[in-house]
Amino acid sequence: MDGSSHCFVLLSLLLLLLISTVDSSEAPAPTTTGLNNNDPQKLCLGASDRESCAKVIESIPGIQAANTAGNISDLCLHFAANKTTEAKALADTVLAATKGKAPYCLEACAKNVSSMADVLVDLPAKQDDMNAYLTAKNFRAKFKHEDPPICEKDCRNKSSTADETLLANKFHDIWNVQVSTMDGSSHCFVLLSLLLLLLISTVDSSEAPAPTTTGLNNNDPQKLCLGASDRESCAKVIESIPGIQAANTAGNISDLCLHFAANKTTEAKALADTVLAATKGKAPYCLEACAKNVSSMADVLVDLPAKQDDMNAYLTAKNFRAKFKHEDPPICEKDCRNKSSTADETLLANKFHDIWNVVKVANSQIELMFPWPDGEDDDSDLA
Repeated sequence: MDGSSHCFVLLSLLLLLLISTVDSSEAPAPTTTGLNNNDPQKLCLGASDRESCAKVIESIPGIQAANTAGNISDLCLHFAANKTTEAKALADTVLAATKGKAPYCLEACAKNVSSMADVLVDLPAKQDDMNAYLTAKNFRAKFKHEDPPICEKDCRNKSSTADETLLANKFHDIWNVQVSTMDGSSHCFVLLSLLLLLLISTVDSSEAPAPTTTGLNNNDPQKLCLGASDRESCAKVIESIPGIQAANTAGNISDLCLHFAANKTTEAKALADTVLAATKGKAPYCLEACAKNVSSMADVLVDLPAKQDDMNAYLTAKNFRAKFKHEDPPICEKDCRNKSSTADETLLANKFHDIWNVVKVANSQIELMFPWPDGEDDDSDLA
């Protein structure tokens, strides 16, 4: 997947899962309502055919009662799967009747429907947020070179037979809801992103990382610390995290690491505040720099939820990266660990270094679930 497509999928995921139908300038909670006053017309503001989109949305069982983006995505994914199964059965039947002499649009629509079915059949009974993300990733790869598909682009109003028209209309109903224009300023942005996820998914599923992918490499902290600047000290810190050896998914590991880092940051900030106060405004360079960097860490890591879900962990890591976007790595990590002139500076720099390594490990595990945009990877020491 190229950088722009990769970034687009990630953006769609975030908006799908975490931004509701509030004004896009506000920071939404993951459970914010996804429906706009439960009005399908508003949900379909960006659709190319708003009326037909609204009719499809209205027909989804349970959609009016859904109140989170996660609920909506689950309902829509299963609805799309069922409709795709019906469309594929129709396509197979009418194709067989042509005895190898199918009209152009009938053949094209049958192929496009089959591509959808490759991903949408056999969905789990309940889709979690990660499954929805993987569906979006799969879609982007599948239709990367055919967007929109021939059936949508050429066939709905140009089919020469009743069978072609019927199949093209079925495909259009799914596609139209799904590819509604994502206008960041509109109140329907989240659901439109959701429907994008939902209805176009179609790539070889072997390319998509499983949400339960093991994060630990044979439970070896040395391997978890492959990206650390000081692998030995990183491994020692990772080994000290309670429960880390029993963790068996990237989500578990990132949660443990982030809470550990949060606790250590609280300790480091208390130390920094104490030693800074003792300098009476004449703090050495590294003491002041490390205190500032620790304070920036605390801005992100304090007050984490008791149990981070995968999306909370992703957002925490995202905020952490944004905090140090223009100072990556931070001065305390880059300049101060082995160059401090006082014992206090050295102690604080070492504490910061340990926390930075733990966050790097958490970041690497989160990336197994939600890959960072290529451009951001290139620029970040955390990657």
